[in-house]
Amino acid sequence: MTKEQLAKLFMDGMRAKHAKNYATAAKIFTEYLSLVNDPDDISTAYGQRGEVFMEGGQRDAAIADMKKAVDLGADVYEDILKEVYGINYKPQKPSISGGSAPLAQLPPSGYSKGKIIMPDGDTYEGDLLDGKPHGKGTLTSKLSAGTIYEGDWVDGKRHGKGIIKERKNGKVLYKGDFVNGYRSN
Repeated sequence: MTKEQLAKLFMDGMRAKHAKNYATAAKIFTEYLSLVNDPDDISTAYGQRGEVFMEGGQRDAAIADMKKAVDLGADVYEDILKEVYGINYKPQKPSISGGSAPLAQLPPSGYSKGKIIMPDGDTYEGDLLDGKPHGKGTLTSKLSAGTIYEGDWVDGKRHGKGIIKERKNGKVLYKGDFVNGYRSN
């Protein structure tokens, strides 16, 4: 998809949001998230989808997306979380099996298989190297409207062959190559 097509898709989401067509807006932002590579675009899309969920009365989904936006650098959502939901939230690092130790503090453990639960509730299951996704694995969004990534991982990032599909119905959104955490095209 070209930059112009991505921009149009984002604007379609914004128009649906402003028209208070929250289901359509959430679907558009979910599709947009599956197609963008730039970290700033990704954090903005999570924030916008969070606002859609907030305005549509989906509190838990709104909070999860806004926290993800903050974790990706969109600190404006820290203020919204505090003002609207009374939540003081700062960027988080992932933890192993729901524990509190950040990945960077875990001792090297070599190869293993395991499960990582992210602070936002997303779950990784698969191969690990030194406590980070490395090899084959699956990242599942906790949101029912979220996505599933299945494929290759290197040093905690999507890297190699992979597929992104909708969690609800399994519809394939992207199948192809990933480099350093982002789609390669």
